[in-house]
Amino acid sequence: MRRIGLMGGTFDPIHLGHLILAETARDELSLDGILFMPTGCSYLKDGRQVADREDRYRMTELAIRDHPGFTLSRMEIDRPGNTYTADTLAQLHREEPDVEWFLITGADAFLMMEHWVRPEEIFALCTVACTVRGSDDRGRLEEAGKTYAERFQAKTALFPLMRMDISSTEIRGRLRTGKSVRYLLPGPVIEYIREKGLYQT
Repeated sequence: MRRIGLMGGTFDPIHLGHLILAETARDELSLDGILFMPTGCSYLKDGRQVADREDRYRMTELAIRDHPGFTLSRMEIDRPGNTYTADTLAQLHREEPDVEWFLITGADAFLMMEHWVRPEEIFALCTVACTVRGSDDRGRLEEAGKTYAERFQAKTALFPLMRMDISSTEIRGRLRTGKSVRYLLPGPVIEYIREKGLYQT
């Protein structure tokens, strides 16, 4: 079976930290590729206004276009209503039954997974692969993995990631105030943001 990492997110906008995370996961977990899945309508964003889904999709497309191991899906972008990871994984299994899926996530999300919508389905359909950065408590993540294994028969994996203080929130703030985002975003994404006037006051 092919081993594919699922990289979901709002990608508002996608930045170099996302790409480094995906490439690190590909290497550390011996994955055959990474599928980027921009969120359509996330129930976790607490009403924050996000860029149009088509703009976020196009920025992701531009960011990964030169990487042969990265692919992109419209599945959540085209799905009406709120986006739930359990629904996405179920659809991926129906469409590609020959793939072993690895859901790539950060420490904060990993520790909260039992509170996601239908976590038992998520754990049944994939291995959850969590990054461990220098500031993360590895022991706490390992304990959470054990709890998920006992409660949900979950398969989890931890992999190291260099510390990167890059966030979409900070990038949006820099764009709103006219500050440079060079070396934070891929060049084609910066050009697209300027052309569309995204994140401007």
